[in-house]
Amino acid sequence: MMRKLLLSALLCSSVSIAQAQPVTLDYSNYGSYAVGDSVTWDYAQTAIVPAEGVDKEWDYSYIMGLDFDNSDKPLQPNTGIFPSASYMREATYSISNYTVNGWVYFEKNGSGVYELGNQYIGATFYLQSGLGTLVIPDQTNSYAPKITEMQLPATYGSSWSTQTRLTFDAVLNIEVMGLNNAPIQLAQNHTHSDEVVGWGKVKMPGKTFYDVLLVKHTVVLVDSFYVAGAPADPTLLAGLGLVQSDTNRYTTYRFLSPGVKGSLIEFYREEGNTQWVASFRTGLATTSVTDKPAEKTISHLYPNPVVGNATLAFEKTSAAAWSVTLYNTPGQVVQSYRVDQPAGQARVELSIGSTVPAGSYRYEISNEYGVHVGNGMMVVVK
Repeated sequence: MMRKLLLSALLCSSVSIAQAQPVTLDYSNYGSYAVGDSVTWDYAQTAIVPAEGVDKEWDYSYIMGLDFDNSDKPLQPNTGIFPSASYMREATYSISNYTVNGWVYFEKNGSGVYELGNQYIGATFYLQSGLGTLVIPDQTNSYAPKITEMQLPATYGSSWSTQTRLTFDAVLNIEVMGLNNAPIQLAQNHTHSDEVVGWGKVKMPGKTFYDVLLVKHTVVLVDSFYVAGAPADPTLLAGLGLVQSDTNRYTTYRFLSPGVKGSLIEFYREEGNTQWVASFRTGLATTSVTDKPAEKTISHLYPNPVVGNATLAFEKTSAAAWSVTLYNTPGQVVQSYRVDQPAGQARVELSIGSTVPAGSYRYEISNEYGVHVGNGMMVVVK
């Protein structure tokens, strides 16, 4: 009877290998921006928001652009302001109808891509009816903590979130209200939530297919305003077109493909709107984004098939912390292990026991940069 079970499990394992495998983005293949890139995109005339799910095939070959021909060119960051920054991008910031220009700073490392903060060029604005002025000085604002834009490695079922705060300073001069160089501060509370909600292939204009992950991103922003350290008067805020504790929510879906910088297609909608706004990449080309070359390691799992627990042995080429992640057939993370052993032969005890159901599983070995350096199949029988 046990022999039949083992044979059946091994047959299931061979079938699962033949199936399409979930896309995984890691440090070696995630196409984050870098200084010198020139990424072009356009708005879509119409596009249907994608359905979530696994092993999907999304057809967006019908997309027609509005010929905006926008471009995004990451710039060399001022590391004197944000020492860990990898690049910066042009950005704008608005308080009501008053907008200043500047840059937003990003960091890429082995665990992901992060938004660090902003730098803005100040300006003076004259209020309606000659009431006075709003002066926005040159300033640098940091997120505390930094926003996780992309967590690596990422595959179907991965999720991450950030709760952070950003402050933005200005000065008000309104004589009739007794405000003379009165400091006004915007404190903006952010809640960012991300989840990989699909994987498969997307068909782009030109009939080209790309392997992709579908990432859902939701943001809640709550604005609070203070004058000279006290909550701002509602009448004053109304005159500036502002509302205390103003809350904005929006959702985006984006298709990410290994080796492609930025999103293939992105869908955006603010709360209260029924219409999604879609933008898509133009002039696509895949490029190598490997920053840290990694040699593959040979691994050995025993016993396999697994009835109780198992041992995974492999050659570890550095003393830094590595990881072992176990995935089920749909690509969801079942277990993960941190490997703090020194360089050389490493052994990880996998606690399968009664917590992991019978079936076929895939394990991935990742080095300190999040690069996958080894993998294999595991069959669990009960």
